[in-house]
Amino acid sequence: MKTFVMTGLCAFALLIAMPSMAQDVAQDKAEKKEMRADKKREKAEKKMAKAQTKNSMDDKSDKMEKANKKMEKANKKEMKANN
Repeated sequence: MKTFVMTGLCAFALLIAMPSMAQDVAQDKAEKKEMRADKKREKAEKKMAKAQTKNSMDDKSDKMEKANKKMEKANKKEMKANN
């Protein structure tokens, strides 16, 4: 009889503790998901920053190329005018 009562009390204690334990596990999982999402977001932001600097460098080189072409055209016109 004593064993039966003790087993019942243990089972009751587990029933009380289980929801809070399950809540803790679920909360931990949610926190881990948030941390992973934050890491992914940070990586994406770094990639975007790199891409933007690359694009700005590409834009600068494109502008330089266009300026060089204009200078070449102007030089050609000047050469023709001098001849």
